[in-house]
Amino acid sequence: MRYAVQGGSTQGRSVRLCLRLLRSPLRYYGGPLLSRDVDSMRPYAAGCFLLTQPVTLANLSVGSYALVAQLRDSGETLSNATSFFAVSPSLEDETTRGDTADDFAASYEWQSVREGQSVPSGLEVQLSLDGSHRRSARIPPTWRLQLFLGEGLGFLRTDVLRDTRVREVLAAAEAQAAAAALRHHLDGAHKACFSLFAGSDWLDAESTVESAQLFSRRGQLHVRRRPT
Repeated sequence: MRYAVQGGSTQGRSVRLCLRLLRSPLRYYGGPLLSRDVDSMRPYAAGCFLLTQPVTLANLSVGSYALVAQLRDSGETLSNATSFFAVSPSLEDETTRGDTADDFAASYEWQSVREGQSVPSGLEVQLSLDGSHRRSARIPPTWRLQLFLGEGLGFLRTDVLRDTRVREVLAAAEAQAAAAALRHHLDGAHKACFSLFAGSDWLDAESTVESAQLFSRRGQLHVRRRPT
C-alpha cells in the first residue's frame, strides 16, 4: 500500500508525516479477525516523511495491523489518526469481527474503503487526518508489472499505465528475451514470440492494462511462447 495525506492546511509550516506501524498475530473465528487492541500490538516499523513523499507499505507478513499517523511541526502534533487493517493468506476470506467483509474492487479512480475492508497490496491509499478516519484507495497511475519469461530469460519488470496495450508489454518481453538469449547463447530464444495469459484466459494484444484487469490479475499472469 502507498499512503498519501488529504485534508487540513499546512501552508507555511514545516510539517512532516510520522507513521508508526504496529502488528499482532492474526486470529481466527470462522475466518480472520481484525484486531483493534493497540496495546496488544508490537512495534513493526516507524518513520517520519515529507508530505509530498509517497510512503509504501510492502511485503507485510500475515497479521493484524494498526497504522498510527500524525502530522508534526517541530515536535507539536497537529493531527492524528489510526487506521486498522489485516493481511491474511487469502483476501477472499477477509473478515472482521466475525462478519464477512466485501472485497475491495480496485480501480484507477479514488474509492472509499469501508470499515473492515482490506485492500490489495500495491494500491495507493489516502488516510484522512481531519479526524474522520476515512480511507480511499486506487490503483497507482503507474505501477510495475512483473512476468517470468522462462528459464534463462529471467523476469520482465516494466512500468505500465492504465492505457498501456498488452502488445506493448509483449514487445518488451520479446526484446528482453532476445537480449538474454544473446547473452547466454540460448538457441532460438532470440526469436521468441509471446502471448499473455491470465490463468487459462488468453489476453487480446490490443486490450489495455485497464480493460484486461492486469492489476487485479497480477498473480495469474504468465506468458506462453507461440510459433514464429
